[in-house]
Parts: sequence; structure tokens; C-alpha cells
Amino acid sequence: MATTTSNPEGRRKGLYDDPQEALKAVIADYQYWTGRLTDSSAQMSYAVIAANWVVFGSVPTILTSIWAKLSLLSVMLSLATSVIGTWLLCEGHKRQGERGDSNP
Repeated sequence: MATTTSNPEGRRKGLYDDPQEALKAVIADYQYWTGRLTDSSAQMSYAVIAANWVVFGSVPTILTSIWAKLSLLSVMLSLATSVIGTWLLCEGHKRQGERGDSNP
């Protein structure tokens, strides 16, 4: 499990007992955070789109209201932020995995 112990040579062993355990932790962390980002942003986006549809009733009516356009713009910005955040997390975990592979 995640313990820090000394090996027989007196050097610190590390956070994980073996590389496979570290890889599993990186994968689990990546899946948790990307899933959370995707879930919350998608739910909020659906809610805003549905609210616009309920209030305005049709696409032409939605496009005549500045507030509806701004709310849809906020949905698009939210989804773009989610994609960028997921990409940054992916790259960070990729670098962490590469660093782990190069330092056995």
C-alpha cells in the first residue's frame, strides 16, 4: 500500500511499493477527476439549454433574445473549459507516468 519505507541500502523507497501500484493510482486519479469534470459541466449545460427551450419555445425565439444568446454562450464556454481542463489533466498524468517509467 502507500507507505514510505527504507530499503536495505538505507535510501527512501518511495510512496508506492512497486511501479504497478503507482500506475494504478495515476489511472484511478485520472478517471476520477475527468469523470467529475465531465459530469458536472454536462449536467449544468443541459439544464441551461432546457431552461431556454422551456422559456422561449423555439430556436428562432431563442435567437431573438440577447439573454438566451448569452446563456448559450456561457454553456459553450463551460464546455470548452471542461475540454481544456480535461486535456490539461491528461497531459499532467501523462507526464507523471513518463516520469515514473524513467525512474524505476
